[in-house]
Amino acid sequence: MVERGVTAVSLSDRIYGCLSGGAIGDALGAPVEAWNYRDIREKHGRIVSFMDFDPG
Repeated sequence: MVERGVTAVSLSDRIYGCLSGGAIGDALGAPVEAWNYRDIREKHGRIVSFMDFDPG
C-alpha cells in the first residue's frame, strides 16, 4: 500500500538511482582518493566545488 503523498518508484528507477549515486560519488572523490581527511583539509581546505582530476 502506498502512503498518501508518496509515489511508487519502480525497481528499475531504484537501481538506476543507486548506480547513478555511486558513479557521482566516485567522480566527486576521485581527486583525493586514498587521502587521509587531514591531508585533504590541509591541502584544499573545505571542498565546496568540483576539482580537476589528476591521476598522477
